[in-house]
Amino acid sequence: MSLFSSKKNKKAPQEVPENSFLCITFTEKGVRAAFWNIGTGEIQTKNTSALYSFETEEDGVIATDDALKELGSASEAVDEVVFGFDPKWVDDDGLVKEKKPFIKKLAESLSLKPVGFVVLTDALVQDILSRDKMISQIIVYVQETALSLILLKKGKVTQQLSVGRSAEVVSDIVEGLARFKEEKNNETSFLPAKMVLASLVLPDQEIQEIRTQIIGYDWADKHPFVQAPLIEQFTGNQVLNSVIEQGGMAVADTRSIVLKSDDENQETGKNETDAKTDSNDFGFESVDPDLAGDNFASVETDAKKQAATSFGIPIVAQDLPEDRPERKSSHMDLSSKEKSEKKSPFSAKKKNRFKGKLAAWYKNHPHKNMILGGVIGGIVASIGLFIGWLTFSYKVEISLQLAEKVISKDVEILVDPTVATSNVEKLILRGELETEEFSGTKVVDTTGVKLAGEKAKGKITIFNKTTSPKTFAAGTILSAGSFNFSLDEEITVASASVTESGTSETKDYGKLETQVTATKIGADGNIAKESSLSIGSFDTGTYSASSIETFSGGSSREIRVISEDDKEEVLSSLKKELSTKAQDDFSSKSGDGLYYVLTGNQAVEEADYGGKVGEEADELALELVMSFEAVRYSSEDIQPLVLELLKEEIPEGYELTDKDPEILSSPKEEATKSAQVVLSANISAKALPIFDMENIISVLKGLPLEAVAGKISERPEIRGASYQVKPSLAKTFVSTVPEDKERIIITIKEDTAQ
Repeated sequence: MSLFSSKKNKKAPQEVPENSFLCITFTEKGVRAAFWNIGTGEIQTKNTSALYSFETEEDGVIATDDALKELGSASEAVDEVVFGFDPKWVDDDGLVKEKKPFIKKLAESLSLKPVGFVVLTDALVQDILSRDKMISQIIVYVQETALSLILLKKGKVTQQLSVGRSAEVVSDIVEGLARFKEEKNNETSFLPAKMVLASLVLPDQEIQEIRTQIIGYDWADKHPFVQAPLIEQFTGNQVLNSVIEQGGMAVADTRSIVLKSDDENQETGKNETDAKTDSNDFGFESVDPDLAGDNFASVETDAKKQAATSFGIPIVAQDLPEDRPERKSSHMDLSSKEKSEKKSPFSAKKKNRFKGKLAAWYKNHPHKNMILGGVIGGIVASIGLFIGWLTFSYKVEISLQLAEKVISKDVEILVDPTVATSNVEKLILRGELETEEFSGTKVVDTTGVKLAGEKAKGKITIFNKTTSPKTFAAGTILSAGSFNFSLDEEITVASASVTESGTSETKDYGKLETQVTATKIGADGNIAKESSLSIGSFDTGTYSASSIETFSGGSSREIRVISEDDKEEVLSSLKKELSTKAQDDFSSKSGDGLYYVLTGNQAVEEADYGGKVGEEADELALELVMSFEAVRYSSEDIQPLVLELLKEEIPEGYELTDKDPEILSSPKEEATKSAQVVLSANISAKALPIFDMENIISVLKGLPLEAVAGKISERPEIRGASYQVKPSLAKTFVSTVPEDKERIIITIKEDTAQ
């Protein structure tokens, strides 16, 4: 891939303004870059890039490279960089462990020299405080998957937290404000009537839309605001400029660059705490001396480590006093020697002149041996006093790791909403019923089949072969083979007449034309002309019929209709969907100490089918409303029951810790007609050995230091031990634990072996 560093190496070096830097700012899954410098007494942003998204570390390097390419040719000769990190990228120890290899790889791949870093939210806070150091405001910083909320009161960060981000940012803000602890010691518990909405990842239009939604919410009625808060927005460019501004002020301060607004900066700068970073902070444990980025100061001892900070405020709620010691500059490339020389009131020439005069005075002094003896004696006495002070004031800090045990038990707990109180002995937990309705629509294809069509019609002649008239009612059946027809109307056929002629006679049948219709649909009813038909059960020698014409109109086809099975299928399927929906809804409500479990009680409240059985239709739709019953129980009710159960499992000589026990539970079964629910639960808690601090101290007093760890580890309730002598220099002159118990400090570390 074509990297920024390769691009720089291929081009001839070009003149770059003095004190030019890069700024690379990382969100959770994105990166923006900027080219800036400190010139003419102010911080100037020369160029910025768009936001580039990435998923993997390899993509992150490529995305950063693409962002740097947008900064123009003037930036290609610049390698010093100030980083801006999303709040999720840092913890109390600085850059999180998982990100250190990535930053190291990035610096090596792009030939960058890290100068320091800024946390995005800290930069925002400092930017706001630089304009009004006594401001009260709520800062809402929108990330890809979370929201950071910071509460400023009279220039102090009193609270800050992070909540998950959903599609409804207003709801997320409401959730975050609900988590803010009420400040009862304050004269008012009202929240500030100002809110800043900021984001580096959202387009300006989307930030504006969210701002409109926030303005439309009724804050004063539903939350402790005196009035609806004013909403200010910070676009992505403003957030990036805040990072550059705060990082630039720290760089200028460290390198003794005077800014135009230096007097104002000193006032607000007293509220800042620089990020103390070194090569290890970025994962550069084994970098070569010539590697870009290895310009960090040495690591501080664990005893001196403080909360992780950026160039802005630490990530804890704190006061911001007006007077604070001058910031240290361990993360910058200016050596302390150079800085001290710059601040010295004497020039090197004056120092050398003073040293020469002092040497001449001593050489010509008549009592120079006495002076030398006095100086040496004073030094020896001072050393003796210092050693004596160390010997009688040193302390030994002993860190113990107790042998924790995890106690667990599998139980079945009955949650019963019909009881007034829980019963520990019978493992019955009090619950409360809650019923909710859920609705849904389901469409299925129909599976029923039947014939549809038209009946054949035609004209016939009916013959009466008897000597009496004959009346046939409407609907009288006539048959042509296996196919039947019926008379359309009632008719009367005249009788037959006989004409005699000599020895013979001629019989003329009575006849009548009429209309018939087939009794069934289908083309089989389209009989041919002059087809013979029988009438009912009469013999053809008495009555008969014949078609006058070919019948027409008979037809048939198969159609899909609604069947009973279709109704049962759509009802069963939709019931399952609504049951799942109810389960998910009640599960989502579980939290903050309340839990919901569905019972077996459910009922159909409304069922509206889109058709009846037998009706022609390709699909059958069902609109269904069902009620589901759930039992609700609280962690406050279950904790006493769980603790009572675990007491039986505690080994002798142990006691439960103050931490709440862990409870993993799920419904074992659902009673069809009962509101009771049986939970299969695994409960566990940590137990610590009963520890006698005074006894340990009495054993340790006067013990040789090298025997401390071994002596303590002999005790079965202790898994491991280590010690430190404070101050560490005292270890050179002492070899035993102090006899004074006030100088023996014992701390308990959490057992990480479990």
